[in-house]
Amino acid sequence: MPTTTSGYTEMSTGMRSGPPLTILIADDHSVVREGLAAMVTRSGMRVVGNVETWTACVDAFKDVHPDVVLLDVNMPPANDGLAALPLILELDKNACVVVLSASADPAVVQQSIDLGARGFIAKLASPAEIESVIADAYVTETGSAVFDRRTATIMYSQQRNKNAAQESRALTDNELELLQILRNGSSVVELSKIRNISRSSANRSLTALYKKLGVATRNEAVVRADRLGLVRATGE
Repeated sequence: MPTTTSGYTEMSTGMRSGPPLTILIADDHSVVREGLAAMVTRSGMRVVGNVETWTACVDAFKDVHPDVVLLDVNMPPANDGLAALPLILELDKNACVVVLSASADPAVVQQSIDLGARGFIAKLASPAEIESVIADAYVTETGSAVFDRRTATIMYSQQRNKNAAQESRALTDNELELLQILRNGSSVVELSKIRNISRSSANRSLTALYKKLGVATRNEAVVRADRLGLVRATGE
């Protein structure tokens, strides 16, 4: 299973052996609950609870103590399903909660993980993905999280952008000026004249800049700088 340095884990494709997992489903839409129940039952898991509010989810957890809780993000009361997470973990610090959402909003995903969820599933994920995330989350260590492929892709991309942004803050004023010169379309020869340096010095400066930005070419540097808001468009 590929894992990022932040502990994010993409689902595996392996099958779990042993007793069937017991599942508590919490979602305010009956169609979703019924669909999830049918799906996990077909996969050999056993549904031990089916509730439509997060408060009922906490109460049901006390009664049935499932292996995995499937918790919808947006559900009553107050459209705040994540409010159940700390309460469930207070009852059992090793509880396995997998959060469900109609979208893979990075902020919501991160909030879920920060609150202690061991998995996150976008509802557009395939049945096979949902089953795999549930099974993998159950055996994932506390502090890590399992995602469906779409959510994993979004979170990996956000982490890369975050790393790039952190690196960009280490750029010197001279390097930011150099980026702006590149953004304005100047060649290496023009750059050397503007900076009053030799062409070899200009090339060395560019190489060091590319390394800091994690890119290999001038065009990649300009694209990265635009994305991070480090330069102004020509004419501004």
